[in-house]
Amino acid sequence: MSDFCEKNLIAAFSPELYYWFYDAIGREPYWAARWNGAGKIRLVYLLSYYEDLGSDSFGCTIPPFSQLCLPHHGDSEVIVLDVYYVSTKEHWLLNTAFLSQHGSYVPFDRGVKNYPIQLTYPTKAGGYPRVYVAEKKHANYPSVDACNSGGQFGTDTCEDVNTAARDSYGAIYNIGSDAHRLIDCVTSRNPSYQYFGEARTECYWTSQDFRGWVPARIAGTAATAYSEILSDLGF
Repeated sequence: MSDFCEKNLIAAFSPELYYWFYDAIGREPYWAARWNGAGKIRLVYLLSYYEDLGSDSFGCTIPPFSQLCLPHHGDSEVIVLDVYYVSTKEHWLLNTAFLSQHGSYVPFDRGVKNYPIQLTYPTKAGGYPRVYVAEKKHANYPSVDACNSGGQFGTDTCEDVNTAARDSYGAIYNIGSDAHRLIDCVTSRNPSYQYFGEARTECYWTSQDFRGWVPARIAGTAATAYSEILSDLGF
């Protein structure tokens, strides 16, 4: 696949994140793309949040699940979009979306329509989707209702989501593939970030828990390694 094709598709399908304005949504996103069968391309958006604030919902008071609600440094959420080329119309459409939710990747497939009807599309059906982001926890959902019933015992909520934004995915943020690593371990690129210049690196191909560029001197747990997630997704 050409670089031109990759960067144009990743930009065209960049999801619209719909989130709570006061949430901790600071992030430094990266991306990757690969062929996923004849005429299909898999796009993965590595959201790379700085922190997960944890949940204080009632379900989090239940001992077996309280550990899942705790805050942690970094949040390695992803959105995966499989797109396909429609030769008769000479354009690309969304075939399947996988939205990460606390370690699982929930699929939304096209059925009788040419695109997944479970999703909302801000501009045109089958184009880039809107993704509802659970407050404080960043799990990704197709709707407010799905979010409010998501998580263990309904611990996720999107009741207050009120802000929409799309990330910019320039060609320089392409991490490549495991066989051809364009980007692996990097320091923070955001001079406004409180830990900028601390020399903490986050890795995408090398196995390392994701801490959102929070240095090791700051106590706290981390999120799942991106290398593990990318392997699960066939990269």
